[in-house]
Order: sequence, then C-alpha cells, then structure tokens
Amino acid sequence: MAKATPLSPELMNTENKGGLPSRPLVVEKKPVKEAAPVNDALVQIRCTKTKRREIKAAATAADMSISEYMLVCFHTYQQENK
Repeated sequence: MAKATPLSPELMNTENKGGLPSRPLVVEKKPVKEAAPVNDALVQIRCTKTKRREIKAAATAADMSISEYMLVCFHTYQQENK
C-alpha cells in the first residue's frame, strides 16, 4: 500500500512528471437535448399488407402519424360502443 505524503506548495506546483496529458481546467458542458415525448406503451397489431397500406394512406391523408390515427380510431370506436 502506498504511503501518504503531506501536501506542500512545492508538490502542488510541480510540472506534469507522469507523462500523461494534463486535464483541462474547465470542462465544457454539452448542450442538453430536449427530451423526446415518452410513449406510455407501444401497441402492435397484426394485419394484412392491404389493410396496413389502407391505414397508412388514411393517416397520411389526415396529416397524422399512424399511432395518432389509430388512437383517434380507438377513441371513436369507444364512443360509438358505449
């Protein structure tokens, strides 16, 4: 085990004797990225290719993502079946 050495001004003011690159005095902080919206849960459905194309086309026509479109469809279905 290494022996403890008392700190002195001479020891603290020494040059880099270890051959390692010196560390920067100021650490640059990286800009914080905005957090992406968090999905509560991902839902996957299985359907045929033709149905998948129809859903994608309908979502694109409504200027929505497929997830948003399917959520609107689900809420509409829930309202009709109360």
